[in-house]
Amino acid sequence: MKPLRRLLLACLLAAVIASPAAAHAVLQASSPTHGAVLDTPPSEVVLTFTEPVHPQASSAQVVDASGHVVSEGFEVTSDGRTVKVKVGRLARGTYTVRWRVLSRLDGHVTEGLASFGVGVAPSAAPVASQGPPWWQVSLRWLGYLAALSLTGALAFQHLVLSVAAGADRAARMRRVVQLSASALAAVAAADTLARAAWLQWPGQGLWPTLWTLVRTSQEGPSLLLRAGGAILAADAARTASPWMAGLAGGAALLGITVTSHAWAAGPLAVLLDWLHLAAASVWVGGLACLALLLLPARPRDTVTPMVRAFSRWAGYSLAAVVVTGAYAAIQYVPGWDALLGTGYGRWLGAKILLVGVLAALGAFNRYRLLSRLEVARGALRRLRLSVQAEVAVASLVLLAAGALAVSPPARTVQAAGKQPLVLAALADSTRVLLTVDPGEPGWNRFLLAVRDARGNPLPVDRVVLRLRKLDEEGGVPAVILEPGPDGSYAAEGTQLGVAGFWELEVVLRVRGRPDRTVWFPLRSGSFQLRSDLEAFRFLRRAQEALERLRTWRETEQITDAAGNVVVTRYTYQRPDRLAFEVVGGMQGVLIGKDRFVRTDRGWQRDTLPEAFTARGPALYMQNPLRAALGRQEPCPYDPTEPCRAVLWDSPDGLASFGAWVGTRTHRLYRLLMWAPAHAMTSVLEDFNAPLKVERPVP
Repeated sequence: MKPLRRLLLACLLAAVIASPAAAHAVLQASSPTHGAVLDTPPSEVVLTFTEPVHPQASSAQVVDASGHVVSEGFEVTSDGRTVKVKVGRLARGTYTVRWRVLSRLDGHVTEGLASFGVGVAPSAAPVASQGPPWWQVSLRWLGYLAALSLTGALAFQHLVLSVAAGADRAARMRRVVQLSASALAAVAAADTLARAAWLQWPGQGLWPTLWTLVRTSQEGPSLLLRAGGAILAADAARTASPWMAGLAGGAALLGITVTSHAWAAGPLAVLLDWLHLAAASVWVGGLACLALLLLPARPRDTVTPMVRAFSRWAGYSLAAVVVTGAYAAIQYVPGWDALLGTGYGRWLGAKILLVGVLAALGAFNRYRLLSRLEVARGALRRLRLSVQAEVAVASLVLLAAGALAVSPPARTVQAAGKQPLVLAALADSTRVLLTVDPGEPGWNRFLLAVRDARGNPLPVDRVVLRLRKLDEEGGVPAVILEPGPDGSYAAEGTQLGVAGFWELEVVLRVRGRPDRTVWFPLRSGSFQLRSDLEAFRFLRRAQEALERLRTWRETEQITDAAGNVVVTRYTYQRPDRLAFEVVGGMQGVLIGKDRFVRTDRGWQRDTLPEAFTARGPALYMQNPLRAALGRQEPCPYDPTEPCRAVLWDSPDGLASFGAWVGTRTHRLYRLLMWAPAHAMTSVLEDFNAPLKVERPVP
């Protein structure tokens, strides 16, 4: 047996030093998006995941409405997060993208569907799925039952029976260890085989898929640790060696940890996850052993030392379970919304509730039944029934733990749900597209595309992105976006790391030409303005200053945060005149009740229900729900006057505004608005210039 033991120890050591990495590759974005209607067919479908996927053990394809495969293979990019599915020339109709991917680093599998249409809306569009199938939960549950029973029996043998000796008890524990070891090895093999069968794609063989899975993913080390631990445990049960028992149980539990979410979070998370399992084994696994040894009728004086010894170790284990479990909860569930709004969070809530019930039963046994065991008739029977109830509740705890282990963490699900923002603007005839991924505080990727009027990439010498937080003073980080091979410009960083109202300024520099600048608003994260009475006064003065203007011009850009933009140029003349032109679209003139719109047949006139009043942005300043003063800087276009950022929310709270207002003249120079699917930037200039809005000549 010794050569086999040495071989197993060497193999287990090799499995232990497998490097930890990330967890659960969840779909973050797709192009085309789910439910999209395209005018022209795409040449490829692009799927982006939160974590790297395994290129050999993952698959993706596109099928038409009849279920025929229309894709021509797929490839995984070098970073592992993007899968590109090549398609031929697609005809008019609806199409479905199917994927099944294996996390390259921890062996978790996710699958899903997305649909799009070419020329038509997709009918009965399937909903993308990220949740685990029932068989994964079942196998993980059985694996927990086997592993914790095995390790718990080994611990019970050396921690409890050492003070409550008995040959028959030791023999029964050896049989429990051997049965648990056989169950653990069988479940480990079944789990690996089931994963290989699930990952097998049409045209692939089961055994090549299995070999790839075991050889190149965490499934190999996990299988080796669980099966090797089971074999060592069977040997340790005969030799009664505490060191061999500890090694066998530790290896079996580590085989579970290497395919857990903790394997993504570094050595500390791995250690605490293993300790969580070890403590749960002593407590939950020991409960099953205690229930088994309480089944025969025994004198109370022989039972009491065993129950007392187990109760003491169960108390220590409960404390360790609570501490390590709290760390994991904080690690994977970022807040109450994640606890209540994700599948992972709800399973965690169920597990916490069940652990509470289990702890209450244990406290009742220890402080009520155990103290009466030697003096009250029937106390042993009540204790036996109570311990059996604990075992039943403990099995439900492990079921919840199994569902947690194969479900995407709440933090991952929420991160995948944070879609990138695509903000668009026009600088003369140049189209600027700024993608912020994700549009939330944290680590962000900034991607800029510059296009000419025909949509072709337009090279620039330098792209500068300035991020200005309007609601508080502070520095203005300037990010240089580096050019990429596809003509885009990109950078990453944490400059947008704090929730608040931001102004994103993009400066395009070309040698020998004036800089071109566009601005975008961005309300990032969850925050609320702290109303200030002085801010309401300041806003009122700005509104009054606007009302006193005789003429001014305004350029308004509105983007839907999905890459579309509308630019409108206005010319205002008090009291009731306005001329406007939508770039690439209609033109119009309003004079009192008369409205003139230019069509293919020339200028057409109609009558408004009420006379127009030239108020401009003053309309947005009425009855603000909240208002606050922000940072102070020189005014745009007039650096001789200091400007103050003033922020406010609309009366219904659905829109947020930020404006640069002169502290001396109270003139509004630039207005920003952020609302759902609606971001606006307005630049005001030519105050009181000799402008005239005339009736158009037919």
